[in-house]
Amino acid sequence: MKPAVYVLTALLFFAINTSAQEGYTSYMEQGRYYYGKERYVSALQKFDLAYENASSDIRKKDAKTWKNKSLKSLKNQQTTIKKQLESNKQELDLSRKLINVFYFYDDKIALAYKNGKYGYILKNGKVKIPFNYDQATPFEASNGFARVQREGKSYLIDTTGKEFLLASNSLSLNGKVEALDLRNQHLSKLPDYVFDYVGLKILLLSNNNLSFLPENISRLKEITHLDLSNNKLQEIPNKIGEMTQLQHLSLQNNFITRLPSDIVFVKNLVTLNLSNNKIYTLPNNMGSLFYLSNLILDGNKLKSLPDDIGHMRSLKTLSIKNNLLEKIPVAIASLYHLRTLHLDQNNITDLPIEISRLPQLKGLHLSRNKLGYLPVEMKQLASLERLELQGNPIPASKKSLIEGWLPNCAILF
Repeated sequence: MKPAVYVLTALLFFAINTSAQEGYTSYMEQGRYYYGKERYVSALQKFDLAYENASSDIRKKDAKTWKNKSLKSLKNQQTTIKKQLESNKQELDLSRKLINVFYFYDDKIALAYKNGKYGYILKNGKVKIPFNYDQATPFEASNGFARVQREGKSYLIDTTGKEFLLASNSLSLNGKVEALDLRNQHLSKLPDYVFDYVGLKILLLSNNNLSFLPENISRLKEITHLDLSNNKLQEIPNKIGEMTQLQHLSLQNNFITRLPSDIVFVKNLVTLNLSNNKIYTLPNNMGSLFYLSNLILDGNKLKSLPDDIGHMRSLKTLSIKNNLLEKIPVAIASLYHLRTLHLDQNNITDLPIEISRLPQLKGLHLSRNKLGYLPVEMKQLASLERLELQGNPIPASKKSLIEGWLPNCAILF
């Protein structure tokens, strides 16, 4: 708004120095005319001249009143223009997302716009979710949902197009609501009213100030997605084991030191994100989470992994970056479906030869460890596409051997 300020200053300076030959009455009439046309800068100029030419205190007071009125209206006008500019910028940003960026969530599905409505398309251009929505956002990488609106109601939708009626506060909650979004609300305690809505399936609580999770969270037995990331949690109640429908649990960026033992009873868990906590050990029988596909443990204090990790036969992504690991259990060879393994920034000195038995492994990330060599059996990793070894004390002679073992793999030393 600086240009407007400069213009206003210049006009005021001009007004003060303009010849005061015109009479008070003429200036006041011109000022009121410009005011009626919402040309407040011009009105302010005329009322200022009227004030300078006023022949009595009454007239000065009248001119000053109109000056103040014009100045107030000018400020309101400037505020309105600023809001319009911000709104236009938001629309422009959205257009850029839709047209220039065209973000495909999970490299598959993107937000699109057609005939005044929003929908979602696949990379081949085919419509995945019909153009039924008045407002919509891209799918969020953090939770896999998009927020949409139609007929005055808000929903979260998944990538199949399934709708979950959405509320963002207690006023919009009712028995039909299936998704509650309380992110970014500075909550230090989970509101008691939440536990009355036992039909909730999605509960988003990230970016608050929650320091504990009450045990009656277990009342919400229909929850499939629970996001508690970016809070101040130090522990999770054992009662979470009763939330047997839970599929996606996000606990990253908290202060958790250990997991409750009963988490192993959450048998339907598919994604568990525990990154950036203070976890130093994992519960016994963690391997009983048979359906777990994505396990993220980055940024903790783990020195070892339980042997029964090999029982997690559905794991596709295992990420344990930036921990204190010194070795990898042989049982990892049982993770037949594993595609991505992140072990960066640990203290690993050698790899078990059994790691070569991972037939679907495409990405193996081992940078910043203490590896001096790799087992020759790694040549059996026929599906491996990327191997990261930066920051390890591997001699040049060994590097050429590794490249020979894996001719079709992109290797970074």
